[in-house]
This record gives sequence, C-alpha cells and structure tokens, in this order.
Amino acid sequence: MNRTRVTISFLAALTGILTFSYAHAQTVSSCLSFPASDVSVALQSELSATVPDVPVGIIAVLKNEGQTPLHDGLLFARALDSSGNIIDQFVAQSGVDLVPGGSATSTFVWRVPLLLPAGDYRVTASFVSPKTVFVPPPAFAESTDGALALRVAGSVRGTVRFDGATLGFDTATYDSKNGVAYFDSAATSAVMRISVTNDSDTPYKGSVLWRLYDKGFSPLSQTPAPQTDVLELHPHTSAVVEHRVPVAPGQTYYLEADLGGTAHGITGVYLADKNTCNPGGSLAETFGASTLWLALIAALIAGGIMFELRSGKRITDV
Repeated sequence: MNRTRVTISFLAALTGILTFSYAHAQTVSSCLSFPASDVSVALQSELSATVPDVPVGIIAVLKNEGQTPLHDGLLFARALDSSGNIIDQFVAQSGVDLVPGGSATSTFVWRVPLLLPAGDYRVTASFVSPKTVFVPPPAFAESTDGALALRVAGSVRGTVRFDGATLGFDTATYDSKNGVAYFDSAATSAVMRISVTNDSDTPYKGSVLWRLYDKGFSPLSQTPAPQTDVLELHPHTSAVVEHRVPVAPGQTYYLEADLGGTAHGITGVYLADKNTCNPGGSLAETFGASTLWLALIAALIAGGIMFELRSGKRITDV
C-alpha cells in the first residue's frame, strides 16, 4: 500500500510538472505567423501592360484544396512594385463560400494610380476566412503563386516611398525577416522609425497616416481614426518619420503607415510582447511542441496505470 501511494504521488507530481511545462509552452508561443492557406488563387487578365489612371480587369480563380467548408470569406488584393513595396491594397470581393474541393471565380478591377512611375508591378490576392480576425501579412510573406505581372508605361519617373531597409524601433527589437517588433513586458510604449524618400523631380507635400490595431481587431473589422503627420520633401531628398504607440504586457498589435497625397506606399509591422510570443518561431513548431507535451503526459499516465495494475496483480497472486 505504501509503495502504491508513493507511486501515485510521484506520478501526480511528474504529471503536474509536465502539464505546467505544456501550459508554459502554450503561453510562450509563436502567436504571429502566416500558415499556408488551403485556398489557391490564380489571377488572370487580358492586359499585360497598361498606363497610369487606367482600370485593369482581373479574374481570380479560387479553389479550396482543403477538407473544410469555408463560409463568408473574402478576397484581399495587393499591388506591389518590383522591390516588394506595397502600392495599394483593398478587398476585391466579400461573401465567398467554398465547399471542400470546390472552385469559384471572382472578377475585380484595380485602377492604376495616376502618378505611378513606369515599371514592373504585380497584383496578388489571398482568400481570407474568417475575415473578422484578418490582419494583412508583411509584403515579403506574400506568395508569388498565381500573381499577375503587369508592366506600367508612361513618363512618370521617380516617386515618394517608404524605405523598408531603414525601418526600426526604440524600446523594441525588430525582426526584419518576420516583420515583428518584440517589446519587453516592462515597456509602456514603442517608437517606430522609417525613412521616406522622394526619388522624383517634384517637391512633395503630403502626409503619413498611422493606424494602430489592437489584438482581436483588423482593418476588415475595425478602422480606427488615423493620426496624421504632415510631411514635405524636396526632390531627391529623404526624411525620417516616427510614431510612438502605447503597449501593454501580453498584447499584440498591428501598426500601419500610409503615405497620403500624390505618394503611393503602405507599410505594416507587428508589435508583440517577447515574453508572450516566441521570436523566430512558427505555428508548426508551436503545434509540434504542444503535441509532444501532450504525448508525454498521456504516455506517463498510461504507464502509471499499467504499473499499478501489474503491481496489484502480483500482490493478488502472492
């Protein structure tokens, strides 16, 4: 009986330790990741070249490659330049339903901005479901599969743009590979800095619009009033703009900056508590670790039960 009690006590203690470790692994997880969608999107157009201020008709062919029916999804489109800078983003279609293995066709229009410089661009589209929690991924997380290549001709040379290579933060560590700024739990604010460059021959007078989204909200479910900073740039000059945002322990945010006026540029970055989110991790890694902990706990419990059953049988036989 004493041996049985000791075994049960040890089993309970070890199970508790593993359960606590599993819970901790769940807390310190990769809470910002972009798993591959089950819906493939291929874009087509009759045009391969165009000029500014012309609407381009685009056909999107969607297919649900997964086993789960998807309801009330939407098609989120982006236009990017050859360097991956975001020129425009918008909802191309909403209210899309897809059964497993099912397909759908959507038609939408992207109007090329009036003063867009000549060059090579691409239009991408992603299927989003559920749309209420959607936050756009960084530009470099966009898949090029099914993207539409588009050549824009014209006399416009140079533009006003964000210089993504200069993006950085105060009181936060910026992971440029994943587009996440990790702040310490003790921090109460974080300051984002990025350079805006005027490559054109024309003076720029416009603005930077800053929008901060709290966890659980997104550009598709909430549109907060932007904070606006006036910006003026002489031709072929740059300036650093910055914005301070409040942060709280255990929270995640999405900060978006949008150039106004005649400029065309959008940049977005995530902010996350480094003690809540796992820097450099992935959703697959987190899931794998969680599955391992669950397997260990289950194996321990099963082993303990078998041990007690065998011990009880030996005692009975004696």
